[in-house]
Amino acid sequence: MKLNKYIFSLLCLLLMTSLSVAQSYKVITVPAPGELDNNLDDDWDEMDSIVVKGTINKADFRTLYNCARFGKLTVINLEYATIENNTIPEYALYYPDVTFDFLNIRRVILPDNVVEIGRFAFTNSRIQEINLPASLKKLSDGLFWRCEWFSANPLVIPEGITEIPNNCFSGCKAFKKLVLPQSLKKIGAWAFYDTRMEEMNLPEGLENIREYAFFASEKLKEIVIPGTVTNLGDGCFQETFSLQSITLSQNITEIPVSFLERNKNLTSLVIPDNVTVIHDNAFYGPIKEVQMSKNLKRIGKDAFRENFLTEVVLPASIEYIDQGAFRLSVF
Repeated sequence: MKLNKYIFSLLCLLLMTSLSVAQSYKVITVPAPGELDNNLDDDWDEMDSIVVKGTINKADFRTLYNCARFGKLTVINLEYATIENNTIPEYALYYPDVTFDFLNIRRVILPDNVVEIGRFAFTNSRIQEINLPASLKKLSDGLFWRCEWFSANPLVIPEGITEIPNNCFSGCKAFKKLVLPQSLKKIGAWAFYDTRMEEMNLPEGLENIREYAFFASEKLKEIVIPGTVTNLGDGCFQETFSLQSITLSQNITEIPVSFLERNKNLTSLVIPDNVTVIHDNAFYGPIKEVQMSKNLKRIGKDAFRENFLTEVVLPASIEYIDQGAFRLSVF
């Protein structure tokens, strides 16, 4: 008899739990853009998942933000929704004037016709999963900035994207592999700052890698910069501590300031013959062997500081070597 009572109590508990879970899941049809808030039930702060249907706009994203910040919402399914202008609005789920902690959104499902995602749309959230539709043509500044748990593996950027904007994936520490599209032309400043990716491709056709683009991406082991790249920004691969191999574009003419500063594992380096200037602190770290450009004219301050070089062969073209260019290097 006691066993039967125990089983009955357990079944009641399971039923109550299942009802609670059922109540946390909502399907809302929005009759007009901006009307999501008016169509939520009184227990909106208890739902953890929502499916939105109908056409929505920036005001509706503000409602979703509020449901996450002041309620329990963690999953947003927009698969069956239409977003005005097929564009996720800027600051969609991020409001810097009121956001003091990571927004507890874990998963977002976007419709398959989104063409643009606005600035800082998902900044500072706990997002782990989001689909980037094949229709997507434009990303924006700070899109996933400080989304530390963003764990797409691999992170695949759709074909048609031509630019990874400034701070786009800065501080995203959970994804391990990055796949960039052949359409890509530019990687913005701080775009992948402080990530933990271990593997990536830089596609043929890429032209510009801006300052600090991969700064502190400390797990990268190999970098191949294609010949189409003609411009490198200051510190773009600074503090890539795990880097063991790098191939430089044959079409760059200058090595920027702090290019590979404080790298710990790169031991050999070939500097292409089109390079005429190596700027300050460019290779500050433990390089053991370097093949200089045959057309090198200038070496900046501390450019090869604290290297483990045993020999340096400078070309006849050299015109100026700045103070401390080889400071504390071993010869």
